[in-house]
Amino acid sequence: MAVTLEQLGAPIGTGRTAEVYAWGEGQVLKLMRPGWVADAEEEFEASRRVHRLGVPVPEVFGLEEVAGRPGIVFERVEGDSMLAVAGRRPWQLRAYARQMAAMHWDLHQLPGEGLRDQQDTLRREIAQGEGITEAERSQVLRLLDRLPAGDRLCHWDFHQDNIIISPGGPVIIDWITAQHGNPIADFGRTTMLLEIGELPSRMGRWHRLLAGRLRVHFMEVYAKRYRQLAQPAAAERRDWRTVVFAARMYEVSGIEYRRLLKSLRLELAK
Repeated sequence: MAVTLEQLGAPIGTGRTAEVYAWGEGQVLKLMRPGWVADAEEEFEASRRVHRLGVPVPEVFGLEEVAGRPGIVFERVEGDSMLAVAGRRPWQLRAYARQMAAMHWDLHQLPGEGLRDQQDTLRREIAQGEGITEAERSQVLRLLDRLPAGDRLCHWDFHQDNIIISPGGPVIIDWITAQHGNPIADFGRTTMLLEIGELPSRMGRWHRLLAGRLRVHFMEVYAKRYRQLAQPAAAERRDWRTVVFAARMYEVSGIEYRRLLKSLRLELAK
């Protein structure tokens, strides 16, 4: 018998691409939003691959459909996001930032075989980006042409809200953007999200203000620790930063769009 949205009840979590519902004993259903339905099977396969690699991720059980929308059944992980936990324990913020850097470094030691290609993704996103001139687009693509491709596991949306602090340890969620590629690009993407990305809309005004200030410190500690582990060349870091800024342009709007465009043009002018 088909399950309806009404039978699912209220979602226990919401995000840009999906809503999450309780689904049986110890499981959840990640139900894709309209506009993201084609990504369900790819995320399902990516989640299975990273689980087999031994990455701390929720176990994935199968695909379901509710009201014409595909969804993925995952193990239910108890706990709050690192963003929420660190917000309640600001005295531990430095430790969480260093932990996140170490987790990111550990991911980058693993092969990304079978996942989408980072270079293809970047070229497509740069081509779709609005607000940048054709001369700027060409300049970014020339940068990308000379950067090493890489074959490592990259999350591409790695930040505190995608890490659950569970009783058994941190668990990484949301593998919809997983890919194989260069770890320094993935690092650049995370620092960009921490530096420029919008905070979750569910936060109140004053919470967002405080979180924004704390996030700057978190980003600095995270970035310093990751650089200590990976030891990337400064020029390569700078070039990847420019590329990921340009690739992000197609998916943002409002204040984040304006911040990003300003930052991109500053990078291109260097």
